[in-house]
Amino acid sequence: MPGALLLSAIQLAASPQGAQDPQGRAFSIHGSFGLRYRARWNGNTSDQDLAESLTLELGDAAHDALTASISAEARQDIDGLALGSNSTYYELEDTHGDAFDGQLYHAYVDVHAASGWETLRLGRQTIVDTPETAWIDGLRAETREFGGARTRLGAYAGVPVQRYGGYTDGAAVYGAFAEVRPWSGGRVRGDWLHAEDDVRLGTLSDDLFGVGLWQSLWTNLRLDGQYTRLEELDRDLRLRASWMASDSDLVLSATWYRLLEPQGQLAVPLDPFYATLHTLEPYEQFGLQVSKSLTRHLQLQAGYDARRVEQAEDVGAFNRDFDRGYATLTATGLLPAALDLSLTGEIWDSEQNDLRTLGAELARCFAERLEASLGTYYSLYEYDLFQARELDHVRVWYLRLLFDRSATMPLELRYTFEDNPSDSYHDLRMGATWHF
Repeated sequence: MPGALLLSAIQLAASPQGAQDPQGRAFSIHGSFGLRYRARWNGNTSDQDLAESLTLELGDAAHDALTASISAEARQDIDGLALGSNSTYYELEDTHGDAFDGQLYHAYVDVHAASGWETLRLGRQTIVDTPETAWIDGLRAETREFGGARTRLGAYAGVPVQRYGGYTDGAAVYGAFAEVRPWSGGRVRGDWLHAEDDVRLGTLSDDLFGVGLWQSLWTNLRLDGQYTRLEELDRDLRLRASWMASDSDLVLSATWYRLLEPQGQLAVPLDPFYATLHTLEPYEQFGLQVSKSLTRHLQLQAGYDARRVEQAEDVGAFNRDFDRGYATLTATGLLPAALDLSLTGEIWDSEQNDLRTLGAELARCFAERLEASLGTYYSLYEYDLFQARELDHVRVWYLRLLFDRSATMPLELRYTFEDNPSDSYHDLRMGATWHF
């Protein structure tokens, strides 16, 4: 059983004897083990799953020449796969034809003994600083900053990891970057990422180039922008700005994103969802957000989001025009029985809909041992990527209980009721995580 295997690993990790280095210092081992149960049902079908997760951090970078990190999960479909692909709850994990599914998220070794190197890592790892997140089995090397411009260089190479598809013949990812901090508060980074893999009709080989600029002005304004180019065509452009008032808790942020060219089939590391979503047509999206405490007991968060597809005929199931404005008012310490109240009002406007909605949550902490919350929210569009479909007009009600939230093994229970025009669903989740 996967649970027995993971528990054996934890017992070994938590063994009081532990490994020791030549100086007699105990080798540091810590991490967490989680166990989660999930049940889903409606009027016709049901599904039950059991999941176990394990993370381990081995060694101390400040003292050890080598350290390691592991993260893995095992999932068991308790009901089996008898219902088949026509079931409402048929998921990507079920496509393997086995009720058991195991995933290794990362497992790598870091070398700390080499001077001049900030990162020397070998194994399964995720690199998020690249223009497109790289999940690879391979090698990564990054220097420490050097020179008056505080230059940093890095490179990586490996085989791309696919969450559900295993390895693809001929697949490879490699790239490099250069980063400088030539002036106060500023950072400039240039990236090159190459991805390739074999598909039914040939080999896909793509080069992605990216340039990013980050700048801090004074003590409260941050600006950044990223531009990428795919082969000989512009790909996308992203701009962000955030302001934090130094004399209060006022926070303002704004984002703008534009996809410049249609994105069709690419090497899988650059677009793993093409088989489901197909070509993504150019669009732009805006976002504004503000948060501020009005009084000691009232906090306000408000925002506006808008999305525009460049050509009206390109609007599709996964790429729509919409406007959304929202505001959340949170009241703490004002209601009887030590209840906290959060109210969210939303305005949705699209070609097919013009809606006003209200969401709410009541929460209370009981003597530092129990935290409870009851709430509801609405979504005009909700994407179900597991079944390649879009749900609309979705109203969700939920109840959440968290026991011993500050203990080494907190327990959580969450019940959700989802109602949409086509059906209603119940979702019950129970879990515990042991931190050691």
